[in-house]
Amino acid sequence: MKKTTPFSLLYLIGLLGVVFCSCKDKIDKINVYEGCCDTAPVVMDFNPGKVYIPNMFTPNQDGKNDNFIIYADSGIVEIEELKIFDTEGALLYQFYMVPSGIMHSDWFAWDSYENGMTPYKGKFNYYFKIRNNKGERHEIEGSACSFVCDEANPFDDFSNCGFKTQRDSNWQFDPNIPSLEPECQ
Repeated sequence: MKKTTPFSLLYLIGLLGVVFCSCKDKIDKINVYEGCCDTAPVVMDFNPGKVYIPNMFTPNQDGKNDNFIIYADSGIVEIEELKIFDTEGALLYQFYMVPSGIMHSDWFAWDSYENGMTPYKGKFNYYFKIRNNKGERHEIEGSACSFVCDEANPFDDFSNCGFKTQRDSNWQFDPNIPSLEPECQ
């Protein structure tokens, strides 16, 4: 049997330390907000029915932009299905059969709090199935972001981040309309 020298053991311990440290550095550099505002909020016209889906919300419980919600005009009569997934595909939230009368109320919107304790941070994916007043069904998929404002702003360009408050009278995203989140920008 060959004897292991103390030098060999030190070399092995050092090698493991380098591997561990480089993995830790990669973990520390992950930006959960990567790609959050790469595309503008979703604006769709289904004739009849217009939809505006913001690409950013701030679950800081200040009464402004606190949850993720779809906005639709009177041409959309129902959200048949709403699903929210994390970037790995795990289901975070789902809701079914939201009629137009309560479509804009916050009681069915996603507030992103996990177990009622901690807000989800970062990019997420969504899926909506809606029905317009002609009975036509449409599916909408995309991504948006839950941003915790008390963190340092990780965005190079915040101007493409659209909040629910930034929809004009024609259902278009307008970055000139105040987001009501100046402390986040």
